[in-house]
Amino acid sequence: MSRTLTGLSLLLILLLPCTGSTLAQAEAGTWSSADSMHDPRDGHTATLLSNGKLLIAGGCAGENGNSLGLASAELYDPATGTWTFTGSMTTARIEHTATLLASGEVLVVGGSSFGASAELYDPGTGTWALTDSNITARANHTATSLSSGEVLVAGSLSLPSRDSARSSAELYIPAKGWRLTGSMADARFDHTATLLRSGEVLVAGGTNNAVDFASAELYNPATGTWQSTAPMLSVRWLHTASLLPDGRVLVTGGMEGGSPLASAELYTGWAALFLHGSASNANPNTLYLDDIAPTAATAKYKDSAGVHFAAGNPWVTIGTWAAQPALTAGLLPTLSGLHAWVGLKNSDDIGTKFDLRAELSKNGILFASGAARCLTGITRSAALAKEVTVLFDLLPSEEFDGTTDTLSLKLLTRIGTNPDDTKCIGPGGSHNNATGLRIYFDGVSDSSQFGAVTP
Repeated sequence: MSRTLTGLSLLLILLLPCTGSTLAQAEAGTWSSADSMHDPRDGHTATLLSNGKLLIAGGCAGENGNSLGLASAELYDPATGTWTFTGSMTTARIEHTATLLASGEVLVVGGSSFGASAELYDPGTGTWALTDSNITARANHTATSLSSGEVLVAGSLSLPSRDSARSSAELYIPAKGWRLTGSMADARFDHTATLLRSGEVLVAGGTNNAVDFASAELYNPATGTWQSTAPMLSVRWLHTASLLPDGRVLVTGGMEGGSPLASAELYTGWAALFLHGSASNANPNTLYLDDIAPTAATAKYKDSAGVHFAAGNPWVTIGTWAAQPALTAGLLPTLSGLHAWVGLKNSDDIGTKFDLRAELSKNGILFASGAARCLTGITRSAALAKEVTVLFDLLPSEEFDGTTDTLSLKLLTRIGTNPDDTKCIGPGGSHNNATGLRIYFDGVSDSSQFGAVTP
């Protein structure tokens, strides 16, 4: 069995078998047996319909040798506690998604048996009909119903190879069909996607079969674009994510490598301030932070001075970005971080390993910092800028007054070091000096930003 299928039981609704239905009132807080489905299956979907019935569709009946999946569908009626067959899908599916639409229909997308298709279930007639087939083949993706009634489908296991992942996303528009939207930064599957109260969609975690992710991204339906947000505290895939009544998102369990997790964590929103610079693209003198996402096609950049390990490896300033007080009113950056794109100032420095440090100050007084060490694979090409995340140390409750308090973000660099401050070594050798590190910002694809988790 492939890694993708391992642990699928974590996603299933457990239906305990019994010899007959029971409608007796069970004691509160306990489990009781329910009537069994007609077809044994795993990897299926379960969708609560507008009429109160539950639609079960597809899945795999491995014990019957049907590893390609099932096309059958069944309805559970809570009023009678019984199951009945309804119309079968047009094709067998496993690792698919099922989403309830505002019309009451159910949209089923993809699956490893026939991933480049989608179909609609009509509860009124109990029948299925294919949507237009102009979509990407997907399995182990997510499908999220947006506030507009559209459905965002994102990520996927690569098909038919099953050896990597997809970053693309597309929208299903009821009565109109499919269209592409912006792609995620990370190609992933077995991730989660959660509709936030803001209307944005939070995608977190997942894997690409080579790397497991802690990263998270926000989809903005108004612009059709994605922005990175604070990564999770742990890498995880095959986890769950649930929107709580207070707007936070609870992430639980999942897999890290080949081991299941018991841990859980909360996402509480990410206020982004983007790094900007006025005037020239090259080393602008005036640097500032605001909440307006860059729209320009070409990124600006700021270079550090030269760095020298032999001289004690001091930190060298790249630049300081400041925010107007009104932008940080009420900010409580209990957890904060920098998301940046870096490159080389000079191509002669290829192979150099750098440290990147970020310092956060309130009214000129340092109150938090963090560093990313031994950054490798840095090039001179802006198109190949390296994406870096720097998390700040855990912060006290530093509340910002929206009329007087100024937040400033200072970025520094030096030759790359290990936690014990010895010089980084490894593939490509190690340099004692370099002309400098470059930070890219103000570009659509290189939108370096500071983010704070807000209450």
